[in-house]
Amino acid sequence: MIPRRLMCIVFLLAALGYAAVSYAVFEVPATPAAAEACGFLPGEFAAGGTLAYERPQAWAISFVRKQEYFTAITVGLALAFMAFALAVGRRGGAASAGV
Repeated sequence: MIPRRLMCIVFLLAALGYAAVSYAVFEVPATPAAAEACGFLPGEFAAGGTLAYERPQAWAISFVRKQEYFTAITVGLALAFMAFALAVGRRGGAASAGV
């Protein structure tokens, strides 16, 4: 029997963990050049030269525009496979060699 529940839990924890770490290290860009690197457009700046968004909104926009959700999914799938391989390997399967 494939440990589907374990794989789903590990996938969700890994993907959400990646998003949480991404949010924790995100800094609102201060210059237009740094903002363009984060995926913001020049028209999204306020009159004072700062972004018109608060930190949570700026992170969400940057996360989607830079397509970091693909990275979160990839990390989740990799760790879910590792959990699967370790669970099957304990039962004597050969899938643990992939880890």
